[in-house]
Order: sequence, then C-alpha cells, then structure tokens
Amino acid sequence: LIAGVVVLNAMYIVLCAMSIALWAIFVAFVGASIYGIIAGSIYALSGFVPAGLFLISLGILSAGLSIFVFYGCKVATKGCITLAKKVALKIKKSITKKEDAQNE
Repeated sequence: LIAGVVVLNAMYIVLCAMSIALWAIFVAFVGASIYGIIAGSIYALSGFVPAGLFLISLGILSAGLSIFVFYGCKVATKGCITLAKKVALKIKKSITKKEDAQNE
C-alpha cells in the first residue's frame, strides 16, 4: 500500500516537473525570437544581409512556435492543478468517512 502511494506521488511530481519544463521551453522560444529579430536586424544593417535575414526568419519562426508551446503549457498546468484538486478531495472524503464511522 505504501509503495503504491509512493509511486503515485512520484508520477504526480514528474507531471508537475514536465509542466515546469514546458514553461522553460516557452521562455526559451520567446527569448530566441527577441534575440533573433534584434540580432538579425543588426546583421542586416551592418552588411551581412543573408545572415541577417536568416536570423530574422528564425526569430519569427521561434515566435510562432512559442504561441503553440504557450497553449501546451496552459493545458499541462491546468491538468496538474486539476489532478491535485481531485486527489485532495478524495483524501478529504476518505478522512471524513473514517471520522463519521468512528462517531457512530
């Protein structure tokens, strides 16, 4: 019984860690898009036009991918919170059932 609880707790921790990792990926995409557009503009204006256009296009691509990752982050975080709420309510119900049985 204790091993099962430990395994379920570990699975919950892993799911929450994946949610945090997704948010880190989102921040990385946003940072890469800002850097790519700024650095690409500087490169293009200083004479390295192909490299500048390449960096600008990568910045725009990164900005687009960050939008998709943001929605994935929202869903993962919402799922983690919903799971925590369900587990807490289940624990609360089991405790109150035991108290009701002891009072009778």
